[in-house]
Amino acid sequence: MSIIIQQLPPQSWQTYRTIRLEAIKTDPQAFCATYQEELERTESQWCNFLPNMWFAMDNDQAVGMIGLLQDTGSAGRHRAHLVSFWVKPTYRGQKIGKQLVHHLQQLAPERGIKKIYLHVTITQKNAVRLYESLGFTKVGILKNNTYCNGSYLDTCLMEWHAPLT
Repeated sequence: MSIIIQQLPPQSWQTYRTIRLEAIKTDPQAFCATYQEELERTESQWCNFLPNMWFAMDNDQAVGMIGLLQDTGSAGRHRAHLVSFWVKPTYRGQKIGKQLVHHLQQLAPERGIKKIYLHVTITQKNAVRLYESLGFTKVGILKNNTYCNGSYLDTCLMEWHAPLT
């Protein structure tokens, strides 16, 4: 198996839609959206977000995804928010998640990004361990930050700083 990390062209928006819907169905606590909300998104909305996404591809199949939203304005463009990170359960344990996060860490300095931050529900212990293994540190807990399946979940705020050059 050879996994390639890549972005997709706008005409491949349905690939993004398919994996995101599967991700929300499989791991709803990992996302700040519901399955129904995502079903209602338009083609234009999918296409507009696609430039912020990278996909782990096994041949022509998306098996993982990750997003990076760079903040704007002079006070914030040095930081970016890691979002929509997910790997299909059948592909977990093969270091694909590590490849996806590491790809963004390598990309960050090229884009002037000095810090990547993220929110992860504290119930996702494997994700927290993965982030820590890649140099992210916990900087706080946000109480009742995500609502999922009738419950409010705490999220861990984590950040990674690009090496100084």
